[in-house]
Amino acid sequence: MTTENMKNNTFTDVSEDAYYYNAVTWSSQKGIALGVNTDIFDPDRVCSIADTLTFLWRANGAPEPTIKNPFKDIIQDDYYYKAALWAFEKELISGNTFTASNICTRGQVMLLFYLLAGSPQTELVKFDDIAMDSVYLRAVSWAVNQKIAYGKTQRTFAPDEICTREDVIVFVYKA
Repeated sequence: MTTENMKNNTFTDVSEDAYYYNAVTWSSQKGIALGVNTDIFDPDRVCSIADTLTFLWRANGAPEPTIKNPFKDIIQDDYYYKAALWAFEKELISGNTFTASNICTRGQVMLLFYLLAGSPQTELVKFDDIAMDSVYLRAVSWAVNQKIAYGKTQRTFAPDEICTREDVIVFVYKA
């Protein structure tokens, strides 16, 4: 990405009146989420677990991992390699298969944020589409209470809705 692009956010697919304009500008200036090329951000592109964790890793200073690769399906040349190891160290993910292309949902992204924050206590927020015993309930409640995310309506959160690059970058920006 050119310096001019980072400074002025000249992505042709991110208009100044888009709700995610400030988040995209900030993320590109900080090197958290760059464009897919010098002119295109591709805000509507589906966000994979590899993309999401890479954005979170970069937003947290892109620290060097201190563990050996526990995953059988990634190699050091993968763009998300260090992010995946960092996420494993932070206990955001587990197991020995990373599955980089898995798509992230709103509920999963909120769970990653919540775990990264240390799973703090929070007042529960009731949504009709999140069961009281859901793994996402505390994470979503925390994210809503922190104003990182909002419901799709007053009564629904849409935890199973697929996240796009614009969605995840807005969440990172707000966090």
